Amino acid sequence: MLTGDRDPKTSLDDAQAWARHTTADSFEVKVYPGGHFFVSDQTDDVIKVLDEHFRG
Repeated sequence: MLTGDRDPKTSLDDAQAWARHTTADSFEVKVYPGGHFFVSDQTDDVIKVLDEHFRG
């Protein structure tokens, strides 16, 4: 789960609560600086994280 540390729509607790909705062996919340659209400022790192996740 990726989230921004100043996201007015998703608190850190809300992001962590998503762990209840997965059957995956592990669940991790990665917090980036920024609000709801943190991806716009953290694009390179987000792409790297997604690439690592989907390539295994």
